[in-house]
Amino acid sequence: AKRNNPDVIYYNTINFCVYYNNYYLEFDFHGIYDFNNANYY
Repeated sequence: AKRNNPDVIYYNTINFCVYYNNYYLEFDFHGIYDFNNANYY
């Protein structure tokens, strides 16, 4: 679920990445990945 380039918002039917409150979050079947802190929630 990790993306190599946090400057690009990636979207398809499996993954949905958004910038929110200065955090880059990725939503997918495995949960949310916080690129700023490199942790899954």
